[in-house]
Amino acid sequence: MKFEKGTKKESETLVEDFVNRIQKNNLYYDRFVANIASRSDKRDFTNWINEFCALVPDGGTVLDIGCGTGIHLKKFHDMGYDVLGIEPSKEMRKHASQEGLKVVDGAFETLSTLELPKVSGVWCASSLLHVPKNQLLQVLKDIGNVLHKEGALFMTVRVGTGAMWDRYDETAGEAERFIQLYEEKELFNGLTTVGFEVCTSVIEQSYWGRPVPWISIIARKM
Repeated sequence: MKFEKGTKKESETLVEDFVNRIQKNNLYYDRFVANIASRSDKRDFTNWINEFCALVPDGGTVLDIGCGTGIHLKKFHDMGYDVLGIEPSKEMRKHASQEGLKVVDGAFETLSTLELPKVSGVWCASSLLHVPKNQLLQVLKDIGNVLHKEGALFMTVRVGTGAMWDRYDETAGEAERFIQLYEEKELFNGLTTVGFEVCTSVIEQSYWGRPVPWISIIARKM
């Protein structure tokens, strides 16, 4: 994990924050894997998958970061793409591997340590929202580093300001996950800063969970 700026103390704090955040997120997703799988089935990504694939050349490899139970990874596999998933939750990886999918342990912040092959498309559905705003630029840069030139990137995150620890699946318990809200402008600025061109952007209301706005973006590495 790279933290190039700031003092040693600041870097150590960032690492500590990352470890704590990933551990808590993993406990949440390991516990509620069935709930997450059920909600994932309700959200129709068909149009986004088709638009994304139009930018991914035949025979290209699709990398799904935060692939969860592998629902989208399997769709890309069934469409004929070589696929690879990255997922930090052990139970989520187990679920995906039962579908015969290749998934490795990792997170956005550890991309540079995973020795990944160059890919033609990176898919990030409801996963980048677990990255704190102060790490967004580095993460987008690392995504760009694994993409071939003119490779496609898809992301969908919740719209808003601030961050929270969320207990959607167990409001009375202690299991919680970190969620960062993002504004359209800051996502656009981050993407263009690290060399992406935004191709499509749509804000829509959730129909598969609580009523909150989400933004979906397709971008191309220039």
